[in-house]
Amino acid sequence: LNGRYMLRSLVMEMREELTPESHLQSAVPSTLQGLEQELLSLMVMASTHCPIVLVVDGLEKLPPADPVRSMLWIPKVLPAHVRLIVSATTDFYTPQILQRFQTNNIVHLGNLAE
Repeated sequence: LNGRYMLRSLVMEMREELTPESHLQSAVPSTLQGLEQELLSLMVMASTHCPIVLVVDGLEKLPPADPVRSMLWIPKVLPAHVRLIVSATTDFYTPQILQRFQTNNIVHLGNLAE
């Protein structure tokens, strides 16, 4: 699993939905910084008529050294009409990650295997 590949997939899917006429005309960024910027520029296109819900599952499966794992690519404040659902194991959420987001937006589901 590769974080850059995951972000690239998000960008490509969002381009296809939000700008279907142009999603094939320009290259998808290859750098992590370029992908982050592209993702944010696509997020701000959300509206009441076209809300965005991003679902990211299993971030803890990324290698510990993968920079996407830190979740720094997610804006501290999401643009209007954008929602983000991230699922990961409880031990994935370090204090550094939890400090980036409002704790009232974090839902702990406990062990789902029980």
